[in-house]
Amino acid sequence: MNSKTILACALAFFLLVVLVSASGWHPPDGPFVTMLEVDGIATAGFSANPVIFSSFTGIIETRSGGAIVTVKSPALTTYNDLVLSFPLSDEGEFLEWYNEPSGPDKARNAALVVLDGSRTEIRRYNFRDLVPVSRSLAESGGEDVAVYVFEYEEFELS
Repeated sequence: MNSKTILACALAFFLLVVLVSASGWHPPDGPFVTMLEVDGIATAGFSANPVIFSSFTGIIETRSGGAIVTVKSPALTTYNDLVLSFPLSDEGEFLEWYNEPSGPDKARNAALVVLDGSRTEIRRYNFRDLVPVSRSLAESGGEDVAVYVFEYEEFELS
């Protein structure tokens, strides 16, 4: 089992998603709600306080002349892939998206929007050119879930 699969399975327990019903999406109950918008349309939501993804900022250590002390400066920050899980019975749109042929039309813009208890937006994570790159099956709380790993071209916090 590779590290991406292990990460995907571990994060799946934090990211159980409720998909759109036939009558439209309604946010689940909870103090915080995270809503997934794909191409500007709310498609899913979940009420856990999820770990969305992780990042790592490298460090550059420099030393001048004969100095004993090094100076540490931040280097490039990298972000891991986005991992989300959906109940297997509700993954329809995401399975169709995953099964689409590769090409420029497969990438979509998406946002994870964090709402407070009164459903006011408090944070938005925007992803440009989000593409599902892997799908695996897992079990969470006795329910079968599909775990998707998404890659993206650009990330912006607003």
